[in-house]
Amino acid sequence: MVAMLQHQTFSLFDSETFVKIGMVVEVRYAMKKSILYSLLFFTLLSFGQKEFHVFPEDHQTSPGRAEGDGSISNPWDLRTALSQRSTTVNGGDTIFVHKGIYEGRFISLLGSTIKGKKIVVKPFNGKVILDGNTGGKEKGVLIVRGGHVIFEDLEITFIGEYERRKGHPGFQAVNGIEHLSGENCEFTRIKIHNVPGSGIGSWKHTGGSKITACKIFNNGYQGPKRGHGVGIYVQNQSKAYRVIRDNFIFNNYYKGIQIWSAGKNAKNSFIQYVRVENNVIFNNGMAVDAHVDNILIGSEDRSGNNSPRHIELISNILYHNIKISNTPDKALGPSLTIGYKASAPVEDVLVEGNIIFGKAYAVRILHAKSLEFNKNTIYGGSIWVRESNIPDLKKSWKMHGNKISTKGGSNYWVQKTGKYTLSEWRNTYGLDITSESI
Repeated sequence: MVAMLQHQTFSLFDSETFVKIGMVVEVRYAMKKSILYSLLFFTLLSFGQKEFHVFPEDHQTSPGRAEGDGSISNPWDLRTALSQRSTTVNGGDTIFVHKGIYEGRFISLLGSTIKGKKIVVKPFNGKVILDGNTGGKEKGVLIVRGGHVIFEDLEITFIGEYERRKGHPGFQAVNGIEHLSGENCEFTRIKIHNVPGSGIGSWKHTGGSKITACKIFNNGYQGPKRGHGVGIYVQNQSKAYRVIRDNFIFNNYYKGIQIWSAGKNAKNSFIQYVRVENNVIFNNGMAVDAHVDNILIGSEDRSGNNSPRHIELISNILYHNIKISNTPDKALGPSLTIGYKASAPVEDVLVEGNIIFGKAYAVRILHAKSLEFNKNTIYGGSIWVRESNIPDLKKSWKMHGNKISTKGGSNYWVQKTGKYTLSEWRNTYGLDITSESI
């Protein structure tokens, strides 16, 4: 009977139907096989992305130790975690720093060797504070010497009493972050405040790195003649853009952002390819009762090899909250200065869509070989231009769509040449044809 039923059942299908059924079964099997391989691949990939844990050394139940293995049950201290080689911590891995105060000055040697993947260092479950007020020879609370690392949501400061006057007993100049080397790093949502130095120093060997959504304020110290310590001091020798975006930078003892080199005899260019976008930068210098540049682009180079090049300032708000008519305050009160030395004029600089408030000279253009200055809104005394720029401004400056509100009716003041209304400026130099005085 069974044999007859089987015969009857299969006889319902002809040979062509059997072939089709076989093809469907084969396709479904192949699909299942592919899905299984994909699941296996992503499972192995997830195992390859490791997590490590850091606790303060004085934690009551899980103290971080150099002898730890980075597990949550046997965590590292922060110094040990930041010194791991790529054989242990590599791209795609995350170091979770558990909440607490980490006293000391720390050196990160972390670096990813996996293309397209970065190491992440971030808090695990609450506020993480790096307190650099502990003494030592290091010139930064966090010193970074490795590439392809993301630092997120940390707070860097000095806690307690410390000396902020150079030359006084116990004084040390210490930056919040010293990014000495390592390309393509990211510093995001870092709060840096009240350190006796600059907020971030990010130097020429750090191309492609980004500083985003940080709050950088009240950093610096008092020198014999002026305040020292800027919000961000940045250089770049590579052609990968350095990006500074969405930050609040205010009330530092000296400048807000310096795109700058003080070297006088450079052999190559390392003030180049920097984009500063959508930041709010204000009242820098006020900590020592001065009004200094919220942004300065310049170089002290005498060799002609290190002119600032390919710099973009886009959609920033720069201001000093001072009255233009406040005569007792004799400060120039600039918010933006472009160029510094005639031997190193800026080239290919774009200033576009910014709102700039200042006092006597909201904007100073000292030395600019080629400049685009478009769609900005300016409030202040005058836009001040050094007369040595005249040959270049006639040939290679572009200015249009600006809105300028200045004191006394003169929108521009060209050194040794005189003051110009916007109409006179247009007629004399052919610039700002579509700009307006407001």
